[in-house]
Amino acid sequence: MKSGSAAVPRLLAMATLAFAAALLAAAWPRLSASVHFLPVDTAIGNYWRGVSVPPEQLELLSRRAEQAIGRHDHYRYWDGLSVLRYLQGMDSNATLVQRRRALRQSQAAAQEVLRRAPTRPEAWLRIAAAAAGLGQPAGRVVAALKMSIFTGRVEPTLLPLRLRLGYAYLEDLDAESLHLLGDQTALTWRLQERAVLAALRDGTLAFDAVARVLEPAHAEVLADMEARLGQPAR
Repeated sequence: MKSGSAAVPRLLAMATLAFAAALLAAAWPRLSASVHFLPVDTAIGNYWRGVSVPPEQLELLSRRAEQAIGRHDHYRYWDGLSVLRYLQGMDSNATLVQRRRALRQSQAAAQEVLRRAPTRPEAWLRIAAAAAGLGQPAGRVVAALKMSIFTGRVEPTLLPLRLRLGYAYLEDLDAESLHLLGDQTALTWRLQERAVLAALRDGTLAFDAVARVLEPAHAEVLADMEARLGQPAR
């Protein structure tokens, strides 16, 4: 009787160890992928803080992102891969063939993000930006740009690129798209006034185009811009 009673704790301990081992085995791919992805996470975080990623590191980091995906298929790893490929596509030192290939890869990775997480505004915007860089039809650029806004209206880090794309494709925007661009312009003015002023002064944004988009729905923002620029500029 005693030996039977003594066996119970041992069996419980063995069952607990087996359960813990099973949990560890199930969690290992996710943990391994997360650790492997850390350098990618760090590099992208630094990029958003204004620290450029050396071009020679982009391919190595892209491979790490691909390896992380192989260990655990998660939208975050696809998004990191898309960012890195997009940066390669923007590298002026690369050949045209290399840049176009990288932009296509960035776009494909962003589409994988959206298959897993359809409401990621940054992925939609990257699809739009890559489409613009590849010279794809304007309709594709505008559609992806609109989805980026619909899925995340107030995204400070995305606002400047949204404006650049929106005004670059101004003649291709329908009434709804123009309304969205006006809203994003007014929002960017409120959140990043200095950056907008700099873009207006250096010609990155054309004042006449901005005025056309803002009036009459955002007349107060337009008047504020004119006052800050020291004119009316029209």
